[in-house]
Amino acid sequence: KTKAGDIYYHWLMIVPTTQTWSFLSQRGGKTRYLQRNEFQIAIAKVAEIPGQEQWSFISSEIKEQQIRSMFPSIPQTIALPKLRDLEVDSTGMEIKTP
Repeated sequence: KTKAGDIYYHWLMIVPTTQTWSFLSQRGGKTRYLQRNEFQIAIAKVAEIPGQEQWSFISSEIKEQQIRSMFPSIPQTIALPKLRDLEVDSTGMEIKTP
């Protein structure tokens, strides 16, 4: 049973994620690809038996201020990954637009 003043320990990880979507035109032509680079925040209470953690995830749609208000002990020096969408070719290489 917990009581006032007890300390709770949690794992908190920033997990970079990449998604690649392909788009087909109804008029034919080449397939186009969009790559989205973002992150998720993974949180789990420290388990008594390592490997038995129950993980929850928060998407990168949340603002940094909200994350820091929920987890005030996160060091200010930790920077969240930048969200980025870019067009890529079928191999994942960025297509430069003029």
